[in-house]
Amino acid sequence: MSGRTRRPQLELAREFGLTEFPNPAGGCLLTDPIYSYRLSELLRHMPQPPVRDINLLKTGRHFRLSDSCKAIIGRNEAENTIIETHAADGDITMTVEGIGSPTTIVTGAADSEILMAAASLTARYADSKYEKTVTVSAFRVNQAGQSVPLPQITVPPAHDALLAALRIEETRATKQSTKPIRV
Repeated sequence: MSGRTRRPQLELAREFGLTEFPNPAGGCLLTDPIYSYRLSELLRHMPQPPVRDINLLKTGRHFRLSDSCKAIIGRNEAENTIIETHAADGDITMTVEGIGSPTTIVTGAADSEILMAAASLTARYADSKYEKTVTVSAFRVNQAGQSVPLPQITVPPAHDALLAALRIEETRATKQSTKPIRV
């Protein structure tokens, strides 16, 4: 069986005389091509990821900044809230204050170059994306779950080439070179 339809499962249940089973819902996330690609990419970099990282796969835009570091950028207020809720000890969150801005979470080991790239990505998706430079506020989450301010980062918004180089998404090239996850 493949795909999101439950029709073959329901027919099989009838054949076996099963009458009590859960109502059909949204289906398995692994049938979603975006989610399953993000999961396979995560597993390539982190063979045993924490549940939190798996839960974040459903949220935002994902960017691979290094083998051990990625950024997730919210697309709307609800996703920003999810990202803020999942921020854990050592993570860095970013936002452009005073305007419409996504919340970005940077997970993993991040040096100054990686933080500049993440800030540039954050600036790109903020309402100030057409400015020459944007000041991005950054915060490191401590063990108590508190956000400790870091120095602000002033960067130009990310250009299309940087987005294309870092974005975790399945493209024609990756479709030909990766095996789909079978359910």
